[in-house]
Amino acid sequence: MRFSRALSLSATAATVASTVLPRQNLPSNATAAPYSLPNTRNAQARSAQITTIRSGFEYGPDIIEGEGVYWPKGPYADQMINFDQTTFFAEQLPWVGRCEADAAAAAQAVAQSGGLASLEDWFKFYEMGFKNTVPTGPYPGMLSNGTSDLLFSMERLSTAPFGVRRLAAGTLMSFQTDDAIARNLTTMTQAELLDAGRLFYVDYRDQLNMTVTAGRYAGAAEAFFFLHPETDQFLPLSIRLNRGSSLVYTPTDDADDWLFAKLAFNMNDLWYQQWYHLETTHVLVDIVFEAAVRSLSPDHPIYAIMDRLAYQTFAFRISTIKTLLNKGGPVDELFFASGSDAGSYAAHLYHDAGAGDWLKTDFLTDLSLRGLIGSGPPLPHYPFFEDGIVILGAISEFMTAYVTSYYADDQAVESDPELASFVKEAVPAGIIDFPTSICSRSELVSLLTHFAMQASVIHAATNGNTPVKSTASLPYHPMAFYQPLPSTKGLSNLVPFMPNLTQSAGQITLLAAFNRPFISETNPTGANRTLAEMFDLPDFLARANAETRQANTLFKTQMSAFSQVVQARAFDEDGLSQGMPFIWTSLDPLNTPFYLTV
Repeated sequence: MRFSRALSLSATAATVASTVLPRQNLPSNATAAPYSLPNTRNAQARSAQITTIRSGFEYGPDIIEGEGVYWPKGPYADQMINFDQTTFFAEQLPWVGRCEADAAAAAQAVAQSGGLASLEDWFKFYEMGFKNTVPTGPYPGMLSNGTSDLLFSMERLSTAPFGVRRLAAGTLMSFQTDDAIARNLTTMTQAELLDAGRLFYVDYRDQLNMTVTAGRYAGAAEAFFFLHPETDQFLPLSIRLNRGSSLVYTPTDDADDWLFAKLAFNMNDLWYQQWYHLETTHVLVDIVFEAAVRSLSPDHPIYAIMDRLAYQTFAFRISTIKTLLNKGGPVDELFFASGSDAGSYAAHLYHDAGAGDWLKTDFLTDLSLRGLIGSGPPLPHYPFFEDGIVILGAISEFMTAYVTSYYADDQAVESDPELASFVKEAVPAGIIDFPTSICSRSELVSLLTHFAMQASVIHAATNGNTPVKSTASLPYHPMAFYQPLPSTKGLSNLVPFMPNLTQSAGQITLLAAFNRPFISETNPTGANRTLAEMFDLPDFLARANAETRQANTLFKTQMSAFSQVVQARAFDEDGLSQGMPFIWTSLDPLNTPFYLTV
């Protein structure tokens, strides 16, 4: 793989500025005084400061699609971008070098052990290699229980949580599962499951619009899942691939046929989750923060907290185009479609499929809109919600203390001219579905909590440490097939469809580069960057008030306690953890970054 060269080019570009200043000290007239709201004494100076910033931080063309979400331009923007890129690549370059060294050693060890003759042989990559970059391998159970239908379905409620939705009664269904098969699996027909609120659906037919790379193959799968009327387990009902044939696969098929369908679905799901995450975390956080930069003085407490949460944010879209989507880069080499297609698909998800809709991407709002909470028979096990709600509550509690310590009442929020300017800036920024006003402390708390969740929980659930441990782990999550999709059932060997030794090592290397198993070790500056330390930046706390420092201490205590819960997870007597045959720890606050990473 050619990761290092592309990263080196990016790092070189990031050092253009002769002097790179810390983000919170970039404006030359910013002070180290305590954060404050605008008032009659400082209004004129702050207004002049913001005008200066706006003139040097403008909206430029999107660097991925050209006509997508704005990318900042101007001298002030360049300073921020250069700072973010410099700090990011200073740690990423050495890490990628370790990943590539691990990959070479792992590929050699697997080859010497006999190569890849069965699906279980892919386990050897983790058993024999990647000890420096994926030291614990995939999540416990992810490989040993990899053919489990329960594992396959519960991934939609944990490691890959953004594609699934509950179907409302009366919904027109795109295909039907045979009634006899459905009754055998569920005690109900598909139509009866729909009426009972027990039918769920994932649809990746929008991937039919992409050109599959020559020599590679992929479906554009859709699948039904169900909540069993008797056991309440969340299980798969049927899968249709939509390329190659219109065959409907079910758990009653021969083992290899059904496993093939699940792998094909996982392939489409991985593609979706990765580009959805890019848009709903990186891109959405970028544009909201851009509006904040152009509206709020760096001395404003709301700017300060958003600046902390947007750590390194302006490094990632550039990293994406230079090290992922670039011609001949990892997407071209490993996925079933090209980097160019990935950019177009990501833009489609942002503008047409909800990834960029600010209000609708709120954690609880999103789950409610998809019918996963608050409607129908409840899901007895929903790990993404169960872990996310704990962190959401702690973030909201911190933000409540933070906001109320600066705003005495709702009137103070409504009368803040900089905050009002920030809300109005959403229009020229092109932010979709953003509030048209913020008139209360609770509304401001909700906005800041949402911003923090996008940067932390929503990102960590699908990227960062997660893919290499689950949604992109081999052999059950290939990025592409290398044989045409069958037009009839009757498979007896899936190995010919799988990536070869080099391609497999490349896939693991790519996702290992996103992994952060040793956050403190890969951080040359020593700044606190775990989720538990989201607000624990000394410079920030020094300028904040006593209430903020107290709230930070409480947040760290809460997150440390939750981390102990996550780290203590084990299989019960049924071989399950959180109702799943694998142990999920993506949102462990002491082992997950608070910010977007890669």
